[in-house]
Amino acid sequence: MRILAIDTATKQSSITLWENDKEIWEFLFATSSKDYGETILLNLDMLLRRSNWNLEDIDLYVISKGPGSFTGLRIGMMVIKTLAQVFNKPISAPSYLDVLAYQNKFPGIIFSILPARKNELHLASYRNWKDFQKIEKEEVVSIEEFLKRINILQEEALLVGEIPEEIKMKLPNNVIFTSKSSSFLRGASLAELGFLMFNKGEYFDPLELNPYYGQKSSAEINWEKLHGKKE
Repeated sequence: MRILAIDTATKQSSITLWENDKEIWEFLFATSSKDYGETILLNLDMLLRRSNWNLEDIDLYVISKGPGSFTGLRIGMMVIKTLAQVFNKPISAPSYLDVLAYQNKFPGIIFSILPARKNELHLASYRNWKDFQKIEKEEVVSIEEFLKRINILQEEALLVGEIPEEIKMKLPNNVIFTSKSSSFLRGASLAELGFLMFNKGEYFDPLELNPYYGQKSSAEINWEKLHGKKE
């Protein structure tokens, strides 16, 4: 099966062409500039030409559905949904936190973390030793609440992702965190997890899929301040 996987959830984005047990082509690029909507298409075209793959050959599209950058998620989702609709192919959509945990083996509990708003975190927990298992789904918690949970934990734990220094300095001895290089999503891991999810029947029609933001945008918050919360 040939897979095109795209991640635009954070400043470090990736486009990956993945064929199980055969070949992997991957391109990493920064998405901090204002023109990365155009950049993603240019990079995809370059990767297709270098690999001698054609979009018609893609069997499954995989996208990191979030959480992460509102703009980045919308652009990546738009590209994947458009291609899947044009070529009538399914989409698999692991969360960004799912992939971080999947690419890190550990005998205890794994917490995937991504900073949210000030003093808050996107958080989910997993096990990934013999089998990959999600324990608690994505939620947004305060750093204070997360530290309370961690400090009463009885087993060993691994933190993966963008971990604030405030948390690193207050961890108990049974909790460790990964190196920086292991805390960025790898495109091959995204493709592989998407492939596994597809084989379990976990995939979407392009019209059914939306990004997972996990929190309100600044525009929504400002609108509610001016007009009151939406019913």
